[in-house]
Amino acid sequence: MMPHQQPLKTGPSAVCGSGYSVIDSKDLGPAVIYLTYNSSNGYNCVTTILDSYDGGAMWMGSSIQKSGGSEISDNGGYTRYAGPVYVSAPNTCIKWGGGVQDVVWKSGWGHCG
Repeated sequence: MMPHQQPLKTGPSAVCGSGYSVIDSKDLGPAVIYLTYNSSNGYNCVTTILDSYDGGAMWMGSSIQKSGGSEISDNGGYTRYAGPVYVSAPNTCIKWGGGVQDVVWKSGWGHCG
């Protein structure tokens, strides 16, 4: 980490809200995409969180889609995280993903329970 960069203390629970637990993640290098689930309300949440930042905004994105539904996304210039994006998908498969700068990733259909 460069001296002018600072570690982020923001985690997926702080971004998505209380009751959300991480069920999957994808490391993109400078950021991690987190898929979380809240068992009390049946919602999934996705957020892409930078590992460190130097105060400047960069392109970041988060997305989620349930089978039979439209993709819900949040993309733009952010300094710490993109999202959160939510979908209620009990007993339904989802796709989730995100990106930072020129690195973009999306899952296949999964987490169907």
